[in-house]
Amino acid sequence: MAGNLIRLEYFHDEAIDKPTAYQSYLYYMHDLETRYPPEMFATRVCDSYTFQALAARKLQEKIINPMVKFSKGTDTRQWYSGEVDSGEEMIVCRYGSMRTNVVLLCHTNRDTVMIANEIVRGPFARGRLSGTGLLCAAYQEIYYTYVYRDEQGVRHYAVKTMNDGQYFANSQLNAPDPCYPDYKAFFSNAPDRMYKPIHLLAYGDTGTGKSSLAKTFLETGNVLVWCFDPHGKDLPYWKGAKKVGDLKTYEIGGHFGAIPITYRDIEF
Repeated sequence: MAGNLIRLEYFHDEAIDKPTAYQSYLYYMHDLETRYPPEMFATRVCDSYTFQALAARKLQEKIINPMVKFSKGTDTRQWYSGEVDSGEEMIVCRYGSMRTNVVLLCHTNRDTVMIANEIVRGPFARGRLSGTGLLCAAYQEIYYTYVYRDEQGVRHYAVKTMNDGQYFANSQLNAPDPCYPDYKAFFSNAPDRMYKPIHLLAYGDTGTGKSSLAKTFLETGNVLVWCFDPHGKDLPYWKGAKKVGDLKTYEIGGHFGAIPITYRDIEF
């Protein structure tokens, strides 16, 4: 069932005063199932929620609800409220309805929250998404990615799949804990579930292998990646490729005319 294609689609703003990346993503998602039916890409990846949330807030700041920070009579909390509303709609409701594998990559929240009756760190999210544990509640598998050194000082990448009282993690697949960050390893205790769609949230600090983990979902078929992180953070998806395609664009319709979507294909 292994795929041979990763399609990277980029949602970045080149003009800081005209944030349209997230707006174009919202238009794009309206007919996603028509453009990319489940049989075309077995896995869909958001890399990462941190920068998707930033793009949503910048749209609020510059376009939807412009106001001057710290100016008397303004309440910039509305920007963050809009960001959370959009997060609920997209990464909880919209992603949750998808009939494919979904991999949501997040960074670690530096604040602790109450999850499963323990004070722990979890994935970065704001407001209702974090405080109520709604973000974690929307995903079947929640893994914490980390790096450690063995007795010889060699670095190893791993994922935590069970709550340890410090970092929240959970696995309905009963994945080994710790676990090697690879699609097949997640199913060591549930081989009958392999190749059936799962929704995975993987979070951790920068450089702990989140994108590399998502890449292993090539085992399920072709992979579609929505890149919100800055340019260059997509390099883990290039490793081992037979061919890295040039940047191309296609257009989708929007309320304000045609919107270009930038992408590249990585062939394996």
